[in-house]
Amino acid sequence: MARTKPRLTDLTPVTFGVGLILLASMTAGCASQRSGTTGHSSGADSTSDPGSLPPIAVQRTGGFAGFQDTVILDPQGTWNVTNRAGTHTNGSLTTNQLAEIRTLAADTRLASEAGQTRPPTRCRDAFTYRLTVGGRQIEFVDCPADPDQPAASIALAKRLVGYTISNPARRT
Repeated sequence: MARTKPRLTDLTPVTFGVGLILLASMTAGCASQRSGTTGHSSGADSTSDPGSLPPIAVQRTGGFAGFQDTVILDPQGTWNVTNRAGTHTNGSLTTNQLAEIRTLAADTRLASEAGQTRPPTRCRDAFTYRLTVGGRQIEFVDCPADPDQPAASIALAKRLVGYTISNPARRT
């Protein structure tokens, strides 16, 4: 059986999504260096101030249909969504939505959830999430049967996906 090489168009959405996540992470690191702290400090960072919002990225993959969605949210509440086909959608959170996301992003549990290693999931066809908040990255599978689910990360990721991907009325 002949082996085929992936076409450039097959790789573009993945490359673009990964690039956006890296850009958001680098931007967060640059911002913290300008303020005199490092992106990996153990002290207070931008997520501890409920008035500020670090760059946030959510990558959702998997599910029965094979989703691959990436949401990038900037500190002003402007978001961009890219799906596996490379289609871009963008918009802005409302004032109330932005306030709720700020509160969720300031949850102190995110720091400990970022340091956890999770066992293999018990679910099939579940969504896998990679949440990046400032310099912290949390990965989890949306499987209620799995032990030690990262509650703060799940709340933030699902709320952001709900306000962007799942809510076409907010798209511009």
